[in-house]
Amino acid sequence: MVRVLVGIIISLRSVRMLRVWVGMEVGFLGVIGVIRGQTVGEVESTMKYFIVQVLGSLCFLLGAMVGCAGTFLGVEVILVLVGLSFKVGLFPFHF
Repeated sequence: MVRVLVGIIISLRSVRMLRVWVGMEVGFLGVIGVIRGQTVGEVESTMKYFIVQVLGSLCFLLGAMVGCAGTFLGVEVILVLVGLSFKVGLFPFHF
């Protein structure tokens, strides 16, 4: 539970997007231990949650790397926003 609170504090106090992502990842790692399940349905839900969070991280990091490469295609901003939307569960990524 402490990891979740630390992740929230890191995300809220950060100025840079990379620290927001780090805070979300710390919070995500704290939640994984809590939501492990005993039944098949609970384990399946946990795996779906894990996969969606990993996809959000992938989009965010890919956008950050494209932006740091200096190509500025306009795609990096979209990738970063989609990745963060996955992480926080905004519509239409809340499923």
